[in-house]
Amino acid sequence: MTKFTLVLDLVDTATQLAGVQVKERDILASCLQQQEHGEETPVLPPDASHEDKLKYLMDILDWLGSQEVRDWILDSGIAPGDDLDEFVPELLFHKLNPPKVMFLRFCAIIAYALGLQWQSINQKHSYHMFACAIHIYERIVRTSRTLEFSNDLIMSRTIYTHLLEYTIEHHSYDSAIEYGSKLVALHDAHDDILDLKNLYDTLTLLGKAALALNDRAILVNSLSRRLEILRQNDVLPEPQQIVDQSLETQLMLCKEILKHNEHRGDALLSVTHGQLAINLDKRLFGESEVPQNELPPKISKTTIDPEARFELLFLTGKAFYKYCLQLAGGIENASSPPIAVMKVQNMPSIKALLENAALYLDDALVWISHLKSENMTPRTLAIQRAVIDVELREEENAKKLLLEHNVYPSVLSSLSKKDCPPDLSPVLCSPEAVKRLLSLAPQPLIKERIVLHRRSTAMGSRRPPIQCSYCLMSVREPIHCDNCSTVFYCTEECKQDHREQHELDCSKGENGWTQTVKENLSTVAEAIPFFN
Repeated sequence: MTKFTLVLDLVDTATQLAGVQVKERDILASCLQQQEHGEETPVLPPDASHEDKLKYLMDILDWLGSQEVRDWILDSGIAPGDDLDEFVPELLFHKLNPPKVMFLRFCAIIAYALGLQWQSINQKHSYHMFACAIHIYERIVRTSRTLEFSNDLIMSRTIYTHLLEYTIEHHSYDSAIEYGSKLVALHDAHDDILDLKNLYDTLTLLGKAALALNDRAILVNSLSRRLEILRQNDVLPEPQQIVDQSLETQLMLCKEILKHNEHRGDALLSVTHGQLAINLDKRLFGESEVPQNELPPKISKTTIDPEARFELLFLTGKAFYKYCLQLAGGIENASSPPIAVMKVQNMPSIKALLENAALYLDDALVWISHLKSENMTPRTLAIQRAVIDVELREEENAKKLLLEHNVYPSVLSSLSKKDCPPDLSPVLCSPEAVKRLLSLAPQPLIKERIVLHRRSTAMGSRRPPIQCSYCLMSVREPIHCDNCSTVFYCTEECKQDHREQHELDCSKGENGWTQTVKENLSTVAEAIPFFN
């Protein structure tokens, strides 16, 4: 048997253990034949065990004659998070000519085959072998593009997948993000090796790692890409189709995008996927809650979830409003009503966006009675809907909503505070819109003010002397009205904001406030605790 034949058999056996085919085996064998080797070559015995296969592959590394590469693959221990360049042999930094490329490629195949053999014995060793293999392939692809073989990229994709699965399983999420991102980039850059099933699974694992690290940008992007694959799944060849392509899965992805994108900057993404989610929800469960035996035949026989439907409608309506504010310069800087300062191609009018927001919030009213969350109440929806009315210059509608739900100035003033009540935290509103709402909010009746006052002082041993006539906050050093001196405020801002409403009482003169008390209380005696 000639040396060339021995080398060729060696190549075939090693690549079979790695589960790959090297189409350019003749070239690889001829390059290896140029090495100075002994007469005896490694032999894989029949019915070889795991140990026999491992010994055979390690003997090949010894046979190849590069002690540096051999020690790197067999002796150094690479773990997730390690800097691979710290362990790489000097050979990989040299200029790579065809014989060196072939030599390194074969070393990578052996390292990968070793990784497969170690998987059932020692996963740490397996990870190390895969890391060595992928580093070689990265070097080959980066520096020898004109020499790369067709299976280099496929091998890279396969090894990246192993590394990603290992890092996810062992909670090394930073490394998982790195490998997952490289794998997605590999798919995007090379259409000839695109495998949508592999890409979909990669995006799923990448999203899991991003969620663990609270990286919402990567998470939302992975969810969007997965949804995009599912929506084009029907036109793909059957071998590439995703198994779980149901409408329920698409709806779940849309909900996740809405949830995790709510506090990020891209409101248009939420608008797009919110509309899609509502359409999918209606296709699955129908337009409204009906008995299951009356569902159309194409509708899933699954009980509708009212809370989920409300959340979709509320978040989508809020996303439309947020997009308006972004076009108007951002939430903090937007005017009221919003005026677009950004120019976006095919941008709809601000009014059209606000009207869409109003429609979705009105639909949410249908499901408001099913809510059981303390963070989302009818008052929450009423305030958000009133905000849209104010932005649409429909102040009377906003005023009516605020009155129906007893939304007083003290409630609205807490919108801009960090420690606002839980049911107000979901409300989106620009500072300018808050100011306009404050001018429309109803003032509590005298009896209600007395109750508020008593509640605010019941737990204390000392009763505060008076409350601000605008925000109802207790105040010990009040600022009185310059004209009548019968109403008091905590700050000059409250005094100015209350001026328009107070002018009617103030015009009555010094007895105006007393007369108002008499009109609202059955007896003067009931009012005494309020003034003490």
